[in-house]
Amino acid sequence: MEEDDSPSRGVDDPNGVDREVERRVNTLALCACLNSVALGYQIGAVAVANALLKDNLHLSNRELTVYETMINVWAIGGAVLASVIAEPLGRRSTFLTSATCFIAGSLVQAFASSYGWLLFGVSLVGLAVGLGLAIDPIYIAEISPAGRRGYFVTFSELTIAVGQTLGFVVALVISLIWPSWAGNWRVMIGLGAIV
Repeated sequence: MEEDDSPSRGVDDPNGVDREVERRVNTLALCACLNSVALGYQIGAVAVANALLKDNLHLSNRELTVYETMINVWAIGGAVLASVIAEPLGRRSTFLTSATCFIAGSLVQAFASSYGWLLFGVSLVGLAVGLGLAIDPIYIAEISPAGRRGYFVTFSELTIAVGQTLGFVVALVISLIWPSWAGNWRVMIGLGAIV
């Protein structure tokens, strides 16, 4: 019986890299990194939306600073929570929890009618950041072949920068489309729910 040497059988690289496994790990690692993209997007969009948000909701400098800080404060809580729920719930359920918090937090911020709602929304996003960033590298390391773990784990860091760029670009485009609309910051931040 002849052996099938077609590339679809797995190892097709002279260095012994199984291309099928690498494609699958690439896909799963990039999916796991969507949390990092969402974090980067929030950072980029909020950086552009700050002045608009401040004017529209009549925030003081102190209130704006607290708003910007809350994502980090709640990210600490999210990371602690991840250490408690990741094992009993599993990695995928923890990712789902993180994604749900991201979507809800982005939408709450976009529809916020008061400072309190704005803080609640960014707190949900911060919780999602902590959950996701604690689980991303663990999950990616678990699914990656031993010799390629470092390569795949760097996806998480890279996608934060991609998300920031996306946030800046989207916010810039929105500010060019609706330069005088007071609610354009809501679109900028709300689109984080799609990421």
